[in-house]
Amino acid sequence: MHKFNFFISPESIKENKIIVKDKELIRRIYKALRLKINDNVNFLDNQNNIYDSKLTKISNTEILADIIDKQTIKQQLTLNLYPSLIQKKDFELLAEKTAEIGISSLTPLIAERSQIKKINLERIKKIVKQSAEQSKKILIPKINSPATIEKVAQGLKIVLSQEGKNILE
Repeated sequence: MHKFNFFISPESIKENKIIVKDKELIRRIYKALRLKINDNVNFLDNQNNIYDSKLTKISNTEILADIIDKQTIKQQLTLNLYPSLIQKKDFELLAEKTAEIGISSLTPLIAERSQIKKINLERIKKIVKQSAEQSKKILIPKINSPATIEKVAQGLKIVLSQEGKNILE
């Protein structure tokens, strides 16, 4: 059986147990995925920790799980992305796909010729979180408020590449 990953807040971890009170996550586990008691899942705390767990209680208001094993993974590469704001649908797809490849953070840039000047950050955060869970990433990329290139360029090394070559070179 496929082992699911779910992001939780660090406050949900008590000793060797995980207590989930997040209504949306409970709905996904209980109603959408129809997981059952004794199913194994991974809970991630967005602090490089993976908790291999076994579900012990599932209800409409709470999910309990016993922690079987804890792993701490060291992040190997930090990649911050600064895409220019584009149409809503396209930007959401960009956020989803970049979360799947494991970016560290995403900061929308407001450029002189950007067609849109603002974006629903809460929706982007939700899309990125779900994408990171599905692609088995251990961290949710940080979504920053939109900024101008002048603000973000201070003290940064910026790589712009049309050829798509290895940016680490």
